[in-house]
Amino acid sequence: CNLRGGANTATYQKSLIDYLGFAKLAYYANQMGFQNTMAGSNNADVGYGPGDMIIPVILNIGDPKNIDLTVQLKNVDGHILETRQFKNILLEDSRTKREIKPFRFLSRREGNFVIEYIVSESK
Repeated sequence: CNLRGGANTATYQKSLIDYLGFAKLAYYANQMGFQNTMAGSNNADVGYGPGDMIIPVILNIGDPKNIDLTVQLKNVDGHILETRQFKNILLEDSRTKREIKPFRFLSRREGNFVIEYIVSESK
């Protein structure tokens, strides 16, 4: 219930911005969720171990299309450490889900990292 109730953060209904006008996490979740095509992991965990596989999943509620998916491993400062690209992926229309072949990043570093999924139209 974060779409109404004003900036009153003391009730159950939460706003998308805080008292000072800064966007909360829900603002970005709503922004991401209202796209026609988006990608992420099929795993709801927020952490991966060195032996875990990453299984990208692409959701499409729009027309059929061909897309490219770029998955980047970044450090917490935003520097790209490794990139995986999947080209010319056919997405069917009407609320479809497409899983991509599981993979592991080659670098086996320990620490905290960010995985970013970038969807673009195939050329």
